[in-house]
Amino acid sequence: MQLLIRAYAIYLVQGPFILEKKVLDYCLSRGLHIRVANDIVPVIEKESKRIQYNTYIDIGAHTGDTLLPAAHLVRNCIAVEPDPRNLPLLIRVTQNQNLKNCIIVDCALSDSVGQMPMFVSKRTDLSSLYAKSRDKILVKLDTLDNLVQKFGLKPPFLVKMDVQGGEYHVLLGGAKTLTNQTTILSEFWPYGLVQSGANPLHLIDMMTSKGFTVFSLCGRVINREKLIRFIKLGSTNPDISTDLIFRNF
Repeated sequence: MQLLIRAYAIYLVQGPFILEKKVLDYCLSRGLHIRVANDIVPVIEKESKRIQYNTYIDIGAHTGDTLLPAAHLVRNCIAVEPDPRNLPLLIRVTQNQNLKNCIIVDCALSDSVGQMPMFVSKRTDLSSLYAKSRDKILVKLDTLDNLVQKFGLKPPFLVKMDVQGGEYHVLLGGAKTLTNQTTILSEFWPYGLVQSGANPLHLIDMMTSKGFTVFSLCGRVINREKLIRFIKLGSTNPDISTDLIFRNF
């Protein structure tokens, strides 16, 4: 039953093509114990080629798998990663690929500046500012607007964001940045957003009020009704998540 609910939730926002791939990935990961493909990577590469972006901002860059598709196609590249386990691998990727236009920023982004405890799983590579656990380390906090100003970043901006439920707080801290031409490829995890103290629907409404349209990974416009149904399914179910594209131009 849980798999059916999850499949229906994916179908709501992504359509049958992505659903088919997700089901295949799920079966492979359970049956063969292999690492499945990151759906967002080919979308980043396609988007980078579609429009001449000046700046790519990878929020939650992890070990660089979502950094490489755009790094050679933009003028400036910023990789934001707070987890100390990932930073050496991220640095190695930028050196090996000779990404001289890429700056690595060791912090987490939110709607405030300072420090905050971050959960770091001992069994997986998961890290989150909002997970309820004792396994935490102290990390630096900054805002997207501060980052753009500090490094003199210029639009149009291409932003990828995967911060385990902290997306609403990141967007609040990027209010000025979002007035520019911006495309955001973001994880949308209702359960994680709720855990961070945010209302998932408020995130959608905030973005649409700023002139952003919501798209599926296939480029199809997603209406508010479908997003509300997805949120209802996912707000209490940690296994339901997807990726969305927000674009204001």
